[in-house]
Amino acid sequence: MSRTRKVSLLIAVAAVGALTFGGMKASASPNAGETTEDHLVPAGTHVTGTSSRTVFSVGHGVIIVTCTHSTSGTTTAKTGLPFTKISPLPQFNDGAGKPCTDNTGSTDTTTTQGTWLIGFLDKASDETSAEPNAGDRLEVIVPKAGAIVTNTLHCKIIVAPNGPFKVIGAYDDHSKFTVNISGLPIQVSGPAQCPSAATTSTFTGVYIFSPGVHDVS
Repeated sequence: MSRTRKVSLLIAVAAVGALTFGGMKASASPNAGETTEDHLVPAGTHVTGTSSRTVFSVGHGVIIVTCTHSTSGTTTAKTGLPFTKISPLPQFNDGAGKPCTDNTGSTDTTTTQGTWLIGFLDKASDETSAEPNAGDRLEVIVPKAGAIVTNTLHCKIIVAPNGPFKVIGAYDDHSKFTVNISGLPIQVSGPAQCPSAATTSTFTGVYIFSPGVHDVS
């Protein structure tokens, strides 16, 4: 075989390899780079997340809802790092079921519904990093119309009105989950004082898990 044909053949093989691996990467799961050995500790255990302050802002601050008590829970998988259902569903109030308050002087009640999911996103792209380590994240999938907020101004705010929405926050691989997002889709309806033109919102909150959870390889 001539040198020219050998070079051409090597280029062709390299191109096929690049297409193959590129396709695998594009279709990878949220836990790409993980092996089936990765799992959470403690496994098969119910975990509760609690926040003493969440802030939900609508219409560039027209309505800012502050809650002093938010909880939710899930049961960690027995093997691997699959997404698991959030149960009980997230609650937002000021303790003992008391509604949250906002900057207009109104009170705000949040109802959650549908199937919420949570998943662990490991920072490492290989198995060389010791666990636990910093840089991991958690992903919460909010279902369509997963939360509905109503207040005493008769405003109604639907979160994720058109379909599921992913919320990703930093996790310290111990017990602290920090959420700080913008662009959360909403739909607002109600009388003139409601920011009905708003289509996105922001949400912040820090949740502490009990018991704490981390991943191991």
